[in-house]
Amino acid sequence: AVVTMYLLTRDRDQPAERLASHFHDLGGLLLMFLLAWGYVVICQFVTVWISDLPREIVWYLPRLNTSWRNWGLLMVAIHFAAPFLLLLSRRLKRSPPGLAAVAALLLAAQLVYDFWQVAPNLRSAGLTFYWSDLPAVVSVGGLWLWLYTWQLRRPNAGARTARSPVPAR
Repeated sequence: AVVTMYLLTRDRDQPAERLASHFHDLGGLLLMFLLAWGYVVICQFVTVWISDLPREIVWYLPRLNTSWRNWGLLMVAIHFAAPFLLLLSRRLKRSPPGLAAVAALLLAAQLVYDFWQVAPNLRSAGLTFYWSDLPAVVSVGGLWLWLYTWQLRRPNAGARTARSPVPAR
């Protein structure tokens, strides 16, 4: 939503203070969602660690004992630590291009996180890339982007006609 709002408002003449206020609010929401996501991920990890169930631990073993560990550390840096520190800045949250860049970083980091969720089960020896990884991401991401922009371009998408609460006599 932040990237879309930036792209839709960058060519329009709007008061800078009003636009900055809207982006500041979006930055606060982005920070809140980032903290909620981080809390859920840490709680999930700690719960599995404490329960010490073999069928649950097997999922973490390739992610912690192989080169996938480095991928996980990169994820902590680009999916939580860097955006968290950046979103603490009031100046950045009031800057539409800056906030859009952080939102784009979070979108890219989510792609990295999704890859980390799936790939180690298929490549338990360690971090490897195959030629089919990029076309898979581009095709699924391209389909999603096409549907998203198609929805944005539809006139009055989701709008309903107003009905009078009092029936006509």
